[in-house]
Amino acid sequence: MIDKQNGRDVKKRPYLFYTDCVHSTAEKIDALVGGGMEITWAVFIEHVPVDEVRRVFPFYSYRQEKHNAESRQATMRLHIKDDYTVRFCRGKYDGKRAYYIVHSCIEYVFIKNDEEKINDIDS
Repeated sequence: MIDKQNGRDVKKRPYLFYTDCVHSTAEKIDALVGGGMEITWAVFIEHVPVDEVRRVFPFYSYRQEKHNAESRQATMRLHIKDDYTVRFCRGKYDGKRAYYIVHSCIEYVFIKNDEEKINDIDS
């Protein structure tokens, strides 16, 4: 299906960071997690681009780099997929299909945005 506003294929549009549990409501996060299921990293990145994950979590090393090219921050020598404290999941956020990462007991939610604007991770 083609989005009439921007001419892009809606099915091919990636899931982008939208919010986290700190900036959402308990009801929406409870529904997301209550109906969610854990998935593999491989399944997660079929829907959420690695660069989008890197934008939200710049301190991991995704290609064995020692510094994040954009932020110039030093990276851990650990890929996010190898961090045993991180989980990758999918569920429904506010009635929409969502993919989310649980990191340090915070859910980071990625959805297909209807708008071009996405939430800034520092808001």
